[in-house]
Amino acid sequence: MSLTFRPLTSENWKDIEKLFGQDSTCRSCWCMWWRQSSSEWQKRKGSDRKKALKKIVLQGRVPGILAYSDGEPIGWCSIAPREQFHRLERSRTLKRVDNQPVWSVVCFYVVKQFRGKGVSTRLLEAAVKYAGKQGAKIVEGYPSRAKEKICDAIVYTGLASAFSKVGFADLGSLSKTKTMMRYELKAGPRRGLGRTLQQDLGSMPQARVQSSSSGKMKVKIREYRESDRAALVKLLEELMDYIVSIDDLERTRRMPEFGESYTQRTLQKVAENNGIIYAAEHDAEVAGVVVGIIPEQTKEDQLEHVPAKFGEVLEIVVKPEYRGKGVGMKLMNKLLEYFKENNCTVSGVGVLVPNRKAHRLYCELGYEDRSIYMTKDLKEQK
Repeated sequence: MSLTFRPLTSENWKDIEKLFGQDSTCRSCWCMWWRQSSSEWQKRKGSDRKKALKKIVLQGRVPGILAYSDGEPIGWCSIAPREQFHRLERSRTLKRVDNQPVWSVVCFYVVKQFRGKGVSTRLLEAAVKYAGKQGAKIVEGYPSRAKEKICDAIVYTGLASAFSKVGFADLGSLSKTKTMMRYELKAGPRRGLGRTLQQDLGSMPQARVQSSSSGKMKVKIREYRESDRAALVKLLEELMDYIVSIDDLERTRRMPEFGESYTQRTLQKVAENNGIIYAAEHDAEVAGVVVGIIPEQTKEDQLEHVPAKFGEVLEIVVKPEYRGKGVGMKLMNKLLEYFKENNCTVSGVGVLVPNRKAHRLYCELGYEDRSIYMTKDLKEQK
């Protein structure tokens, strides 16, 4: 049987509508079960979940892979970096086994007339291949051990036998019916609000700069210039768009005036607090920026904190096409050098809890969790 595979994008959105429209469960779920918290799921209807999936696609993110036979969509596999699946991240049964960045395969759907023909296995192969092209090192799945034909609700995460055929290794049972399996690729490594991290600058060794498998891109790290302002505005807007997309509490937004307003406030903070902005330049294009300041410790601060010179990371953002190539690491290392040159003894950075990628980057640089800011929704309290 001849099959083709395509990632889901805005260009083929109608194909997922056609595929899911054939099944009542798909029309209700829209593959948002793993992406939404339990409370959010209960508040939403099928039409709301469809809008949520389309929003992900319109933001340029790929939530999965479609399988086609003779040009018609006949199968689906949901795959993405694990941190995008909020329910998975909060699951006790499916909790992380280590701190390595992984991509997760969480759902399959194949139309009835094509089941039992190996479509799921080939979908999984295509999903692993796609993840590898995006820089994934590890792909993880949570399939069923079932050997007999059972209800679809039990095997929507896939069958262990299919994962084994593709080359996944079994990490052990999660329950009587589920197991965790992993596939390790040979490709190179992939590439703020809420949790606060701090780093002791006196003892932290220089972080190892990672690069992708292509990894020969020459990036120049230099100080910000006034001519970079338009690029800075756009990068900060893109950063805010990303924050909005991962904010499952929907507390953030980006208004049209945000870019210019926030850029001006950022530049003012830099000017008033002995700060600096570094830009990563590639082929005369700004690929990313990092912003840091060194605020004075007030007398009030010293009433409750040991005197220290503090280097604060305000923002770091890298264009999507340059991620996974060590640009973020290079920018951060340059900023940390600046902090040390100015006799800072501690550095801190704020990061939104769902922003797992940023949190991992800071941990790789030696930052440790220091505090966490918590919120509670009071609107539904009686």
